[in-house]
Amino acid sequence: MMSHALNHTATCHPRQRVSLLAHIITAFGVARQRHQLRNLDDRLLRDVGISRGQAMHEASKAPWDAPQNWKNGDI
Repeated sequence: MMSHALNHTATCHPRQRVSLLAHIITAFGVARQRHQLRNLDDRLLRDVGISRGQAMHEASKAPWDAPQNWKNGDI
């Protein structure tokens, strides 16, 4: 099954590969940002206007579960 997926990726259109790579890069970026959000202290969270609970809720989401404007690089 894995070799089939790899073969498909290797033979897909270059734009599809770029798109897949862009999605992977975005997911890593979202994961990094959520990790940083999780580590902000309460003073910094107040500065950005969110509670510890809101920060933890956002930080607990999966990397692919991001608002569309994040995926478009509008953050």
